[in-house]
Amino acid sequence: MGELSRLSATAAANAIRNGDITAEALADCLVGRAQRYSSLNAFISFDGAKVREAAREADVRRRRGEALGALHGVPISFKDNINTAAYPTTAGTRALRSNNPVENAPIASALIVAGAIVFGKNMMHELAFGVTCNNAEFGAVHNPYDTKMIPGGSSGGTAVAVAARLSPAGIRKRYRWVGSGAGIFMWPDRDETNFETVVSVGHCSYCLDPGYSGSVGEIGGGFGASRRHHYGRQRTTGSPKPRQYPVGSSKRLFLGGPR
Repeated sequence: MGELSRLSATAAANAIRNGDITAEALADCLVGRAQRYSSLNAFISFDGAKVREAAREADVRRRRGEALGALHGVPISFKDNINTAAYPTTAGTRALRSNNPVENAPIASALIVAGAIVFGKNMMHELAFGVTCNNAEFGAVHNPYDTKMIPGGSSGGTAVAVAARLSPAGIRKRYRWVGSGAGIFMWPDRDETNFETVVSVGHCSYCLDPGYSGSVGEIGGGFGASRRHHYGRQRTTGSPKPRQYPVGSSKRLFLGGPR
């Protein structure tokens, strides 16, 4: 099917469900890219063996004919202030290096129930309090289109993971600047009360690419990972369907600033 890293979350979920690809093959591809481009510093915590094991289990469940969720076998990365039981949650600060949550945040739990695989924890500005993602404890996040530039913040690691096709989708904070420097725009969830287990100075929501349509049940329908996709503008009021701008438009699109 061509380069697996180019698949959107929608396409990946459909391909796995239809048996066109295996979750393990997708995981192998993305783990390889994450390791190859580790210099971007998109992750604070990442365990390729853990991702591959979860993918193999997803393939076993499919072969058994079990009911599959909307995101079955699809890797999704999480900003490191969203609790996940599989990885520490540091919020990008030294004081929380050993913070190991005993349960998943509600958004993480919902996505895992839908079949998603936790694809590591993304680098962020310390305690989500800044826009550069120059982190004194864990290092700077590098814009994949120009590594001399910042990706935006505080969720630059998540934006970089999606923009560089290390992960088909990611979860992060709601504000536009957080990753717009890397060409990724994010959409707030319609029910922000679900983000209770978060270490942050603000509310959290899905870090999705343009086309996100809303609920977890629909979440497989609009993820992408490239500047070639249309970019949306952050929704603040009105319809949950995002406005979109074509590639090449200068509206709402920039590639970060110098460090």
